[in-house]
Amino acid sequence: MRVFKLAIIAAALSLVSACTTAVTATKPFDKNVQQDLKIEQVLVDAIPGSGATTTLVAALRSSVLQKLTAKGALGENANLHIVISRVVIKSTGNRAMIGALAGSNKLDVTATVKSQSSGKVLAEFDVKGDYNPGGFGAFSNPESSTAEGVAEALVAEIYKNR
Repeated sequence: MRVFKLAIIAAALSLVSACTTAVTATKPFDKNVQQDLKIEQVLVDAIPGSGATTTLVAALRSSVLQKLTAKGALGENANLHIVISRVVIKSTGNRAMIGALAGSNKLDVTATVKSQSSGKVLAEFDVKGDYNPGGFGAFSNPESSTAEGVAEALVAEIYKNR
């Protein structure tokens, strides 16, 4: 009976998920800029050696565009340039075998919002994504789910005063 209880506890712990994404404004917006901010173009690049794949770059861009559309923030006065600096993605095989104990997926980016007309930097953000889907990660695309978490936190920060 004791072994059965331990097996249940181990199974529950392997499924536990957690997501923490820290967003720091290294150059915050000037007062009231966020109110009318509309982002027309989203560009995502990766630093060589960052570990980013073309799938992850596309997933991050797509997720950010979805979040901007949901906020009604697509428009004509700014561009968003995201640079991926570090990626650590645990395989779905590791997730299936050891769940949360496989460790977190990590996605670190720098996002710069520039005025489309002047090219002036309106704001800049450092994003440190830390996503651990636990055992559930065996049933999802780890790159897409990690990109989704980072995109959600980034867009929420860009439009937090709106």
